[in-house]
Amino acid sequence: MALNPIQDARQLVAEMTPAEQVGQMFMVGFAGTVAPAWLLDRVAQGNLGGVIYFSRNVAGPRQTAELSASLQHGAAATRLGIPLAIGIDQEGGTVVRLPADGGFTHFPSQMAMGATRSAALVRQVAAAMAREMRAVGINFNLAPVLDVNHNPDNPVIGVRSFGADPMLVAELGVAAISGYREGGVAACGKHFPGHGDTTVDSHLALPVIPHSRRRLDAVELGPFRAALRAGVDALMTAHVFFPQIEPEAGLPATLSPRVMQGLLRQELGFDGVLCTDCLEMRGVAGGFAPDELALRAVAAGADLLLVSHSPDVQQVMLETLLHAVRTGRISIERVAASAFRILRMKQHRQMGVAPAPALAPELAGIAAHRALAITAARQAVTLAWDRGVLPLQPGRRVVAVLPRSGRLTQAEDSRTVLEPVQAVLARELGAVELIACPPDLQGFSAADLAGRLGAGATVLFGAVRSGAYPAQIEAVRTLRAAGCAVVMLGLRLPQDLEYFQGLADAAVDLYDDSPAMLQAGVEVLLGRRAPAGQWPVPVAFQLGGNQPPETGDFLCSSGGAGSKQ
Repeated sequence: MALNPIQDARQLVAEMTPAEQVGQMFMVGFAGTVAPAWLLDRVAQGNLGGVIYFSRNVAGPRQTAELSASLQHGAAATRLGIPLAIGIDQEGGTVVRLPADGGFTHFPSQMAMGATRSAALVRQVAAAMAREMRAVGINFNLAPVLDVNHNPDNPVIGVRSFGADPMLVAELGVAAISGYREGGVAACGKHFPGHGDTTVDSHLALPVIPHSRRRLDAVELGPFRAALRAGVDALMTAHVFFPQIEPEAGLPATLSPRVMQGLLRQELGFDGVLCTDCLEMRGVAGGFAPDELALRAVAAGADLLLVSHSPDVQQVMLETLLHAVRTGRISIERVAASAFRILRMKQHRQMGVAPAPALAPELAGIAAHRALAITAARQAVTLAWDRGVLPLQPGRRVVAVLPRSGRLTQAEDSRTVLEPVQAVLARELGAVELIACPPDLQGFSAADLAGRLGAGATVLFGAVRSGAYPAQIEAVRTLRAAGCAVVMLGLRLPQDLEYFQGLADAAVDLYDDSPAMLQAGVEVLLGRRAPAGQWPVPVAFQLGGNQPPETGDFLCSSGGAGSKQ
Protein backbone atom coordinates (compact mmCIF):
# COMPACT_ATOMS: atom_id res chain seq x y z
CA MET A 1 0.00 0.00 0.00
CA ALA A 2 1.33 3.44 -0.88
CA LEU A 3 0.75 6.51 1.20
CA ASN A 4 -0.39 9.68 -0.52
CA PRO A 5 2.62 11.50 -1.96
CA ILE A 6 3.24 14.92 -0.46
CA GLN A 7 2.28 18.03 -2.36
CA ASP A 8 4.69 20.59 -3.71
CA ALA A 9 6.96 21.38 -0.76
CA ARG A 10 6.63 25.16 -0.91
CA GLN A 11 2.86 25.05 -1.15
CA LEU A 12 2.70 22.57 1.71
CA VAL A 13 4.84 24.73 3.99
CA ALA A 14 2.40 27.61 3.44
CA GLU A 15 -0.43 25.42 4.72
CA MET A 16 1.40 24.32 7.86
CA THR A 17 0.96 25.72 11.34
CA PRO A 18 4.04 26.86 13.29
CA ALA A 19 3.81 23.68 15.39
CA GLU A 20 3.82 21.52 12.27
CA GLN A 21 6.78 23.40 10.80
CA VAL A 22 8.79 23.15 14.02
CA GLY A 23 7.87 19.48 14.34
CA GLN A 24 9.38 18.73 10.93
CA MET A 25 12.72 19.82 12.35
CA PHE A 26 12.95 16.87 14.77
CA MET A 27 14.17 13.32 14.24
CA VAL A 28 13.86 11.28 17.43
CA GLY A 29 14.91 7.91 18.75
CA PHE A 30 13.06 5.51 21.02
CA ALA A 31 13.45 2.15 22.75
CA GLY A 32 11.86 -1.12 21.72
CA THR A 33 10.81 -2.97 18.59
CA VAL A 34 7.26 -1.59 18.69
CA ALA A 35 6.48 2.12 18.52
CA PRO A 36 5.64 3.31 22.07
CA ALA A 37 2.42 5.17 22.78
CA TRP A 38 4.15 8.52 23.32
CA LEU A 39 5.76 8.29 19.89
CA LEU A 40 2.54 7.34 18.15
CA ASP A 41 0.87 10.29 19.88
CA ARG A 42 3.51 12.69 18.54
CA VAL A 43 3.12 11.26 15.05
CA ALA A 44 -0.66 11.62 15.28
CA GLN A 45 -0.27 15.29 16.21
CA GLY A 46 1.41 15.88 12.85
CA ASN A 47 4.41 17.66 14.30
CA LEU A 48 7.26 15.20 13.96
CA GLY A 49 9.67 15.08 11.04
CA GLY A 50 11.23 11.67 11.52
CA VAL A 51 12.54 8.86 13.67
CA ILE A 52 15.89 7.10 13.87
CA TYR A 53 16.37 3.36 14.32
CA PHE A 54 19.15 1.65 16.25
CA SER A 55 19.67 -2.07 16.68
CA ARG A 56 17.48 -1.85 19.78
CA ASN A 57 14.57 -1.26 17.39
CA VAL A 58 15.35 -4.14 15.02
CA ALA A 59 14.38 -7.79 15.53
CA GLY A 60 14.24 -8.85 11.89
CA PRO A 61 13.08 -7.72 8.44
CA ARG A 62 9.36 -8.41 8.94
CA GLN A 63 9.22 -6.73 12.34
CA THR A 64 11.17 -3.70 11.08
CA ALA A 65 8.89 -3.32 8.07
CA GLU A 66 5.82 -3.54 10.29
CA LEU A 67 7.28 -0.93 12.66
CA SER A 68 7.93 1.42 9.75
CA ALA A 69 4.47 0.84 8.32
CA SER A 70 2.80 1.57 11.66
CA LEU A 71 4.64 4.87 11.94
CA GLN A 72 4.00 5.91 8.33
CA HIS A 73 0.32 5.00 8.49
CA GLY A 74 0.05 7.18 11.59
CA ALA A 75 1.68 10.04 9.72
CA ALA A 76 -0.60 9.52 6.71
CA ALA A 77 -3.66 9.88 8.92
CA THR A 78 -2.73 13.41 10.04
CA ARG A 79 -4.21 16.61 8.61
CA LEU A 80 -1.53 17.03 5.95
CA GLY A 81 -0.38 13.42 5.67
CA ILE A 82 3.30 14.30 5.61
CA PRO A 83 5.44 11.12 5.70
CA LEU A 84 8.22 10.56 8.19
CA ALA A 85 11.90 10.45 7.40
CA ILE A 86 12.93 7.11 8.90
CA GLY A 87 16.68 7.23 9.43
CA ILE A 88 19.43 4.85 10.41
CA ASP A 89 23.24 4.63 10.65
CA GLN A 90 23.87 1.80 8.19
CA GLU A 91 27.48 2.42 7.21
CA GLY A 92 28.75 -1.14 6.92
CA GLY A 93 31.44 -2.87 8.96
CA THR A 94 31.50 -1.80 12.60
CA VAL A 95 28.49 0.55 12.43
CA VAL A 96 25.36 -1.24 11.29
CA ARG A 97 21.93 -1.33 12.88
CA LEU A 98 20.50 -4.04 10.59
CA PRO A 99 22.56 -7.08 11.65
CA ALA A 100 23.40 -10.21 9.72
CA ASP A 101 22.18 -12.43 12.53
CA GLY A 102 18.85 -10.61 12.26
CA GLY A 103 18.31 -11.53 8.63
CA PHE A 104 20.03 -8.62 6.87
CA THR A 105 23.21 -8.45 4.80
CA HIS A 106 26.26 -7.18 6.68
CA PHE A 107 28.49 -5.39 4.18
CA PRO A 108 32.17 -4.52 4.83
CA SER A 109 33.27 -1.27 6.43
CA GLN A 110 33.95 1.86 4.43
CA MET A 111 37.69 1.43 4.96
CA ALA A 112 37.47 -2.09 3.59
CA MET A 113 35.69 -0.62 0.59
CA GLY A 114 38.49 1.94 0.37
CA ALA A 115 40.94 -0.95 0.12
CA THR A 116 39.09 -2.21 -2.98
CA ARG A 117 39.80 1.10 -4.74
CA SER A 118 36.64 0.49 -6.76
CA ALA A 119 34.07 3.27 -7.06
CA ALA A 120 31.86 0.95 -9.11
CA LEU A 121 31.86 -1.65 -6.34
CA VAL A 122 31.15 0.97 -3.68
CA ARG A 123 28.14 2.13 -5.67
CA GLN A 124 26.87 -1.45 -6.05
CA VAL A 125 27.22 -2.10 -2.33
CA ALA A 126 25.50 1.16 -1.38
CA ALA A 127 22.62 0.43 -3.75
CA ALA A 128 22.16 -3.04 -2.26
CA MET A 129 22.26 -1.63 1.27
CA ALA A 130 19.64 0.93 0.26
CA ARG A 131 17.37 -1.71 -1.25
CA GLU A 132 17.40 -3.63 2.03
CA MET A 133 16.71 -0.45 3.98
CA ARG A 134 13.88 0.58 1.70
CA ALA A 135 12.40 -2.93 1.87
CA VAL A 136 11.78 -2.42 5.58
CA GLY A 137 10.64 1.19 5.34
CA ILE A 138 13.90 3.04 6.02
CA ASN A 139 14.28 5.97 3.64
CA PHE A 140 17.15 8.07 5.07
CA ASN A 141 20.65 6.71 5.66
CA LEU A 142 22.97 8.71 7.89
CA ALA A 143 25.89 7.79 5.65
CA PRO A 144 28.36 7.87 4.01
CA VAL A 145 31.12 8.97 6.39
CA LEU A 146 33.10 11.65 4.52
CA ASP A 147 35.71 12.16 7.22
CA VAL A 148 39.33 11.77 6.13
CA ASN A 149 40.98 9.43 8.60
CA HIS A 150 44.37 11.10 9.06
CA ASN A 151 44.78 10.10 12.68
CA PRO A 152 45.20 6.41 13.64
CA ASP A 153 44.50 7.37 17.26
CA ASN A 154 41.02 8.61 16.38
CA PRO A 155 38.78 6.68 18.79
CA VAL A 156 35.49 6.97 16.93
CA ILE A 157 36.05 7.26 13.15
CA GLY A 158 38.69 4.65 12.30
CA VAL A 159 37.50 2.14 9.70
CA ARG A 160 34.27 4.08 9.28
CA SER A 161 36.28 6.30 6.90
CA PHE A 162 37.18 5.32 3.34
CA GLY A 163 40.79 6.26 4.06
CA ALA A 164 43.42 8.95 4.51
CA ASP A 165 43.49 10.33 0.97
CA PRO A 166 40.94 13.16 0.48
CA MET A 167 40.66 12.35 -3.23
CA LEU A 168 39.89 8.70 -2.54
CA VAL A 169 37.38 9.58 0.18
CA ALA A 170 35.72 12.07 -2.17
CA GLU A 171 35.50 9.64 -5.07
CA LEU A 172 34.15 6.74 -3.04
CA GLY A 173 31.87 9.01 -1.03
CA VAL A 174 30.23 10.25 -4.22
CA ALA A 175 29.89 6.65 -5.40
CA ALA A 176 28.15 5.71 -2.16
CA ILE A 177 25.78 8.68 -2.41
CA SER A 178 24.88 7.62 -5.95
CA GLY A 179 24.30 4.05 -4.80
CA TYR A 180 22.01 5.03 -1.93
CA ARG A 181 20.03 7.22 -4.31
CA GLU A 182 19.81 4.36 -6.83
CA GLY A 183 18.37 2.16 -4.09
CA GLY A 184 15.75 4.76 -3.18
CA VAL A 185 17.27 6.14 0.03
CA ALA A 186 18.34 9.70 0.84
CA ALA A 187 22.01 10.03 1.83
CA CYS A 188 23.40 12.16 4.66
CA GLY A 189 27.17 12.72 4.47
CA LYS A 190 28.96 13.20 7.78
CA HIS A 191 30.54 14.78 9.86
CA PHE A 192 30.94 18.33 8.50
CA PRO A 193 33.47 19.95 8.44
CA GLY A 194 35.48 16.87 9.44
CA HIS A 195 35.92 14.51 12.41
CA GLY A 196 38.81 12.46 11.04
CA ASP A 197 41.76 14.06 12.83
CA THR A 198 40.68 13.93 16.46
CA THR A 199 41.85 11.95 19.48
CA VAL A 200 38.62 12.52 21.41
CA ASP A 201 35.25 10.86 20.82
CA SER A 202 32.58 13.56 20.54
CA HIS A 203 30.12 11.17 22.18
CA LEU A 204 32.13 11.67 25.37
CA ALA A 205 33.73 15.14 25.16
CA LEU A 206 34.40 18.01 22.76
CA PRO A 207 37.29 17.37 20.33
CA VAL A 208 39.37 20.30 19.11
CA ILE A 209 40.88 20.50 15.62
CA PRO A 210 43.38 23.40 15.58
CA HIS A 211 44.28 23.19 11.90
CA SER A 212 44.45 26.26 9.72
CA ARG A 213 41.80 27.01 7.15
CA ARG A 214 44.35 26.20 4.46
CA ARG A 215 44.77 22.70 5.88
CA LEU A 216 40.98 22.23 6.14
CA ASP A 217 40.63 23.17 2.48
CA ALA A 218 43.38 20.76 1.48
CA VAL A 219 42.17 17.78 3.49
CA GLU A 220 38.90 17.81 5.41
CA LEU A 221 36.67 19.84 3.09
CA GLY A 222 37.49 18.06 -0.17
CA PRO A 223 35.06 15.13 0.22
CA PHE A 224 32.27 17.47 1.34
CA ARG A 225 32.77 19.70 -1.70
CA ALA A 226 32.54 16.61 -3.91
CA ALA A 227 29.37 15.49 -2.13
CA LEU A 228 27.79 18.90 -2.70
CA ARG A 229 28.61 18.71 -6.40
CA ALA A 230 26.99 15.27 -6.47
CA GLY A 231 23.78 16.68 -4.99
CA VAL A 232 23.90 14.97 -1.61
CA ASP A 233 20.51 15.21 0.12
CA ALA A 234 21.80 16.11 3.57
CA LEU A 235 24.92 16.70 5.63
CA MET A 236 25.42 15.98 9.32
CA THR A 237 27.36 18.35 11.55
CA ALA A 238 30.33 17.46 13.75
CA HIS A 239 30.42 18.21 17.47
CA VAL A 240 34.01 19.42 17.04
CA PHE A 241 35.54 22.80 17.88
CA PHE A 242 37.46 24.50 15.04
CA PRO A 243 39.18 27.53 16.65
CA GLN A 244 40.56 28.77 13.31
CA ILE A 245 36.98 29.29 12.10
CA GLU A 246 34.98 29.87 15.28
CA PRO A 247 36.42 32.42 17.77
CA GLU A 248 34.00 31.59 20.61
CA ALA A 249 35.92 29.20 22.81
CA GLY A 250 34.45 25.71 23.04
CA LEU A 251 31.65 26.29 20.54
CA PRO A 252 31.10 23.10 18.49
CA ALA A 253 30.62 23.35 14.74
CA THR A 254 27.03 22.22 15.26
CA LEU A 255 26.30 25.46 17.11
CA SER A 256 28.55 27.76 15.08
CA PRO A 257 26.92 30.16 12.58
CA ARG A 258 30.37 30.81 11.12
CA VAL A 259 30.78 27.12 10.28
CA MET A 260 27.22 26.20 9.39
CA GLN A 261 26.06 29.37 7.65
CA GLY A 262 29.25 31.22 6.76
CA LEU A 263 31.28 28.24 5.52
CA LEU A 264 28.71 25.65 4.51
CA ARG A 265 25.72 27.65 3.32
CA GLN A 266 27.29 30.83 1.97
CA GLU A 267 30.79 29.87 0.87
CA LEU A 268 30.22 26.28 -0.25
CA GLY A 269 26.65 26.91 -1.38
CA PHE A 270 24.92 23.97 0.31
CA ASP A 271 21.13 24.23 0.19
CA GLY A 272 20.22 20.70 1.28
CA VAL A 273 19.10 19.49 4.69
CA LEU A 274 21.57 20.24 7.48
CA CYS A 275 21.19 17.61 10.19
CA THR A 276 22.85 17.74 13.60
CA ASP A 277 24.60 14.78 15.07
CA CYS A 278 22.74 13.65 18.17
CA LEU A 279 22.26 16.60 20.51
CA GLU A 280 22.56 14.33 23.55
CA MET A 281 26.23 13.59 22.85
CA ARG A 282 28.59 15.02 25.48
CA GLY A 283 30.60 16.86 22.85
CA VAL A 284 27.73 19.30 22.53
CA ALA A 285 25.45 18.60 25.48
CA GLY A 286 28.29 18.87 27.99
CA GLY A 287 28.30 22.65 27.82
CA PHE A 288 24.68 23.58 27.15
CA ALA A 289 21.23 22.82 28.56
CA PRO A 290 18.74 21.16 26.18
CA ASP A 291 16.67 24.29 25.64
CA GLU A 292 19.72 26.40 24.81
CA LEU A 293 21.08 23.64 22.58
CA ALA A 294 17.94 23.66 20.45
CA LEU A 295 17.95 27.44 20.06
CA ARG A 296 21.65 27.66 19.25
CA ALA A 297 21.53 24.80 16.74
CA VAL A 298 18.71 26.48 14.82
CA ALA A 299 20.43 29.87 15.03
CA ALA A 300 23.55 28.24 13.59
CA GLY A 301 21.55 26.97 10.62
CA ALA A 302 20.47 23.41 11.46
CA ASP A 303 17.35 22.12 9.74
CA LEU A 304 16.93 18.73 11.38
CA LEU A 305 17.66 18.21 15.08
CA LEU A 306 18.62 14.64 15.95
CA VAL A 307 17.73 13.59 19.50
CA SER A 308 18.31 9.86 19.73
CA HIS A 309 17.37 8.76 23.22
CA SER A 310 15.39 10.72 25.80
CA PRO A 311 11.71 11.58 25.15
CA ASP A 312 11.92 14.24 27.86
CA VAL A 313 14.84 16.01 26.17
CA GLN A 314 13.04 15.77 22.84
CA GLN A 315 9.93 17.38 24.32
CA VAL A 316 11.88 20.19 26.02
CA MET A 317 13.62 21.07 22.77
CA LEU A 318 10.44 21.00 20.70
CA GLU A 319 8.52 23.16 23.19
CA THR A 320 11.46 25.59 23.45
CA LEU A 321 11.61 26.11 19.70
CA LEU A 322 7.86 26.49 19.35
CA HIS A 323 7.79 29.04 22.16
CA ALA A 324 10.67 30.94 20.52
CA VAL A 325 8.72 31.13 17.26
CA ARG A 326 5.52 32.27 18.95
CA THR A 327 7.34 34.98 20.88
CA GLY A 328 9.36 36.18 17.90
CA ARG A 329 12.78 35.11 19.16
CA ILE A 330 13.02 32.89 16.08
CA SER A 331 11.24 34.09 12.96
CA ILE A 332 8.63 31.93 11.30
CA GLU A 333 10.54 32.49 8.04
CA ARG A 334 13.61 30.80 9.54
CA VAL A 335 11.60 27.75 10.56
CA ALA A 336 9.73 27.67 7.25
CA ALA A 337 13.05 27.55 5.38
CA SER A 338 14.08 24.41 7.28
CA ALA A 339 10.66 22.82 6.86
CA PHE A 340 10.86 23.46 3.12
CA ARG A 341 14.25 21.79 2.77
CA ILE A 342 13.07 18.75 4.72
CA LEU A 343 9.83 18.42 2.74
CA ARG A 344 11.68 18.87 -0.53
CA MET A 345 13.98 15.98 0.39
CA LYS A 346 11.00 13.83 1.33
CA GLN A 347 9.40 14.61 -1.99
CA HIS A 348 12.55 14.00 -4.07
CA ARG A 349 13.21 10.64 -2.41
CA GLN A 350 9.53 9.60 -2.37
CA MET A 351 9.55 9.03 1.35
CA GLY A 352 5.80 8.66 1.42
CA VAL A 353 5.88 5.21 -0.15
CA ALA A 354 5.16 2.66 2.58
CA PRO A 355 6.83 -0.75 2.67
CA ALA A 356 4.93 -3.95 2.10
CA PRO A 357 5.90 -6.07 5.12
CA ALA A 358 5.33 -9.33 3.23
CA LEU A 359 8.11 -8.38 0.81
CA ALA A 360 10.74 -7.73 3.46
CA PRO A 361 11.90 -11.34 3.92
CA GLU A 362 12.44 -11.59 0.18
CA LEU A 363 14.48 -8.40 -0.16
CA ALA A 364 16.56 -8.30 3.03
CA GLY A 365 19.52 -10.64 3.26
CA ILE A 366 18.94 -12.16 -0.17
CA ALA A 367 21.56 -14.43 -1.72
CA ALA A 368 22.57 -11.85 -4.32
CA HIS A 369 23.36 -9.29 -1.61
CA ARG A 370 25.31 -11.78 0.49
CA ALA A 371 27.31 -12.72 -2.60
CA LEU A 372 28.02 -9.05 -3.27
CA ALA A 373 29.27 -8.61 0.30
CA ILE A 374 31.68 -11.53 -0.19
CA THR A 375 32.81 -10.14 -3.55
CA ALA A 376 33.60 -6.80 -1.95
CA ALA A 377 35.38 -8.46 0.96
CA ARG A 378 37.57 -10.54 -1.34
CA GLN A 379 38.74 -7.40 -3.11
CA ALA A 380 39.50 -5.73 0.23
CA VAL A 381 41.63 -8.31 2.05
CA THR A 382 45.19 -6.96 2.22
CA LEU A 383 48.37 -8.92 2.95
CA ALA A 384 50.84 -7.19 5.25
CA TRP A 385 53.59 -9.80 5.37
CA ASP A 386 54.21 -13.53 5.25
CA ARG A 387 57.35 -15.34 6.41
CA GLY A 388 56.42 -18.52 4.64
CA VAL A 389 53.61 -19.84 6.86
CA LEU A 390 50.85 -19.20 4.34
CA PRO A 391 48.85 -20.84 2.99
CA LEU A 392 47.83 -22.90 5.99
CA GLN A 393 48.41 -26.59 5.41
CA PRO A 394 46.08 -29.49 6.21
CA GLY A 395 47.15 -31.59 9.15
CA ARG A 396 48.52 -28.67 11.15
CA ARG A 397 46.76 -27.82 14.37
CA VAL A 398 45.05 -24.43 14.14
CA VAL A 399 43.56 -22.39 16.97
CA ALA A 400 41.80 -19.08 16.38
CA VAL A 401 42.02 -16.51 19.20
CA LEU A 402 39.61 -13.77 18.22
CA PRO A 403 38.14 -10.93 20.24
CA ARG A 404 34.41 -10.55 20.38
CA SER A 405 34.87 -6.85 20.01
CA GLY A 406 31.24 -5.90 20.55
CA ARG A 407 30.85 -2.18 21.11
CA LEU A 408 34.35 -0.70 21.13
CA THR A 409 33.10 2.85 20.54
CA GLN A 410 29.96 4.81 21.32
CA ALA A 411 29.01 4.76 17.63
CA GLU A 412 28.93 0.97 17.43
CA ASP A 413 26.20 -1.39 18.45
CA SER A 414 26.91 -4.21 16.03
CA ARG A 415 27.63 -7.75 17.16
CA THR A 416 30.74 -9.69 16.26
CA VAL A 417 29.88 -12.99 14.57
CA LEU A 418 32.92 -15.29 14.67
CA GLU A 419 31.29 -18.56 13.69
CA PRO A 420 32.00 -18.13 9.92
CA VAL A 421 35.73 -18.30 10.63
CA GLN A 422 35.40 -21.55 12.51
CA ALA A 423 33.04 -23.00 9.90
CA VAL A 424 35.27 -22.16 6.94
CA LEU A 425 38.45 -23.34 8.68
CA ALA A 426 36.80 -26.54 9.84
CA ARG A 427 35.55 -27.27 6.35
CA GLU A 428 39.04 -26.87 4.90
CA LEU A 429 41.33 -28.04 7.70
CA GLY A 430 39.23 -30.23 9.93
CA ALA A 431 38.45 -29.43 13.55
CA VAL A 432 39.54 -25.91 14.51
CA GLU A 433 39.36 -24.57 18.04
CA LEU A 434 37.90 -21.08 18.42
CA ILE A 435 38.67 -19.05 21.52
CA ALA A 436 36.56 -15.91 21.82
CA CYS A 437 37.72 -13.32 24.32
CA PRO A 438 37.39 -9.58 25.02
CA PRO A 439 39.93 -7.20 23.46
CA ASP A 440 41.76 -6.79 26.77
CA LEU A 441 42.09 -10.63 26.89
CA GLN A 442 40.65 -10.76 30.39
CA GLY A 443 40.22 -14.42 31.31
CA PHE A 444 42.58 -15.59 28.56
CA SER A 445 46.03 -17.02 29.29
CA ALA A 446 48.45 -17.16 26.37
CA ALA A 447 50.87 -19.15 28.54
CA ASP A 448 48.26 -21.84 29.22
CA LEU A 449 47.37 -22.03 25.54
CA ALA A 450 51.02 -22.22 24.51
CA GLY A 451 51.65 -24.97 27.05
CA ARG A 452 48.68 -26.94 25.81
CA LEU A 453 49.56 -26.55 22.13
CA GLY A 454 53.33 -26.86 22.21
CA ALA A 455 55.55 -26.05 19.26
CA GLY A 456 54.27 -26.48 15.73
CA ALA A 457 50.70 -25.24 16.14
CA THR A 458 49.37 -22.22 14.26
CA VAL A 459 47.45 -19.52 16.10
CA LEU A 460 45.23 -17.07 14.23
CA PHE A 461 45.17 -13.99 16.43
CA GLY A 462 42.78 -11.06 15.97
CA ALA A 463 44.18 -7.54 16.41
CA VAL A 464 41.70 -4.94 17.62
CA ARG A 465 42.98 -1.52 18.75
CA SER A 466 46.14 -3.22 19.93
CA GLY A 467 47.76 0.01 21.11
CA ALA A 468 44.97 0.43 23.63
CA TYR A 469 45.09 -3.25 24.62
CA PRO A 470 48.79 -4.17 25.09
CA ALA A 471 47.80 -7.59 26.42
CA GLN A 472 47.34 -8.59 22.78
CA ILE A 473 50.99 -7.82 22.05
CA GLU A 474 52.23 -9.73 25.08
CA ALA A 475 50.06 -12.72 24.23
CA VAL A 476 51.54 -12.94 20.74
CA ARG A 477 55.04 -12.64 22.18
CA THR A 478 54.30 -15.53 24.55
CA LEU A 479 52.89 -17.75 21.83
CA ARG A 480 55.83 -17.12 19.51
CA ALA A 481 58.32 -17.85 22.30
CA ALA A 482 56.62 -21.22 22.79
CA GLY A 483 57.18 -22.14 19.16
CA CYS A 484 53.72 -21.45 17.81
CA ALA A 485 53.34 -19.84 14.42
CA VAL A 486 51.18 -16.73 14.76
CA VAL A 487 49.14 -15.24 11.93
CA MET A 488 47.60 -11.87 12.72
CA LEU A 489 44.14 -10.89 11.47
CA GLY A 490 43.68 -7.11 11.52
CA LEU A 491 40.08 -6.50 12.54
CA ARG A 492 40.19 -2.71 12.73
CA LEU A 493 42.76 -0.12 11.60
CA PRO A 494 45.76 -1.38 9.58
CA GLN A 495 48.06 0.43 12.01
CA ASP A 496 47.10 -2.13 14.67
CA LEU A 497 49.30 -4.61 12.83
CA GLU A 498 52.38 -2.41 13.25
CA TYR A 499 52.66 -3.59 16.84
CA PHE A 500 53.28 -7.14 15.62
CA GLN A 501 55.69 -6.50 12.77
CA GLY A 502 58.65 -8.06 14.59
CA LEU A 503 56.59 -10.77 16.28
CA ALA A 504 54.08 -12.48 14.05
CA ASP A 505 54.88 -14.80 11.15
CA ALA A 506 52.21 -13.36 8.89
CA ALA A 507 49.55 -10.65 8.97
CA VAL A 508 46.42 -10.11 6.91
CA ASP A 509 44.23 -7.03 7.25
CA LEU A 510 40.44 -7.44 7.16
CA TYR A 511 39.48 -3.91 8.35
CA ASP A 512 36.48 -5.20 10.31
CA ASP A 513 35.03 -8.40 11.71
CA SER A 514 31.90 -8.65 9.58
CA PRO A 515 31.05 -12.19 8.42
CA ALA A 516 31.98 -11.41 4.82
CA MET A 517 35.42 -10.05 5.75
CA LEU A 518 36.11 -12.98 8.08
CA GLN A 519 35.22 -15.48 5.38
CA ALA A 520 37.28 -13.69 2.73
CA GLY A 521 40.23 -13.51 5.10
CA VAL A 522 40.11 -17.23 5.78
CA GLU A 523 40.07 -17.91 2.03
CA VAL A 524 43.32 -15.95 1.72
CA LEU A 525 44.88 -17.83 4.65
CA LEU A 526 44.05 -21.12 2.95
CA GLY A 527 45.44 -20.00 -0.40
CA ARG A 528 42.05 -20.19 -2.09
CA ARG A 529 42.30 -16.57 -3.20
CA ALA A 530 45.05 -14.02 -3.53
CA PRO A 531 44.81 -10.87 -1.39
CA ALA A 532 43.65 -8.02 -3.64
CA GLY A 533 43.31 -5.01 -1.33
CA GLN A 534 45.43 -1.86 -1.34
CA TRP A 535 46.08 0.14 1.80
CA PRO A 536 43.72 3.14 2.06
CA VAL A 537 45.79 4.65 4.89
CA PRO A 538 49.57 5.05 5.32
CA VAL A 539 51.30 2.10 6.95
CA ALA A 540 54.93 1.52 7.82
CA PHE A 541 55.51 -2.15 8.36
CA GLN A 542 59.16 -2.99 8.80
CA LEU A 543 60.23 -6.38 10.05
CA GLY A 544 62.62 -4.95 12.60
CA GLY A 545 64.59 -6.16 15.56
CA ASN A 546 67.09 -8.99 14.96
CA GLN A 547 64.87 -10.67 12.39
CA PRO A 548 65.59 -9.25 8.94
CA PRO A 549 63.10 -10.09 6.19
CA GLU A 550 63.61 -13.49 4.68
CA THR A 551 63.60 -14.11 0.96
CA GLY A 552 60.09 -13.92 -0.35
CA ASP A 553 58.73 -11.84 2.52
CA PHE A 554 55.98 -9.47 1.41
CA LEU A 555 56.41 -6.01 2.89
CA CYS A 556 53.51 -3.62 2.58
CA SER A 557 53.51 -0.03 1.45
CA SER A 558 50.84 2.61 1.24
CA GLY A 559 48.77 2.47 -1.93
CA GLY A 560 48.36 5.64 -3.94
CA ALA A 561 45.24 7.62 -4.69
CA GLY A 562 42.79 6.72 -7.35
CA SER A 563 40.42 3.83 -7.81
CA LYS A 564 39.94 0.92 -10.10
CA GLN A 565 36.69 0.81 -11.97
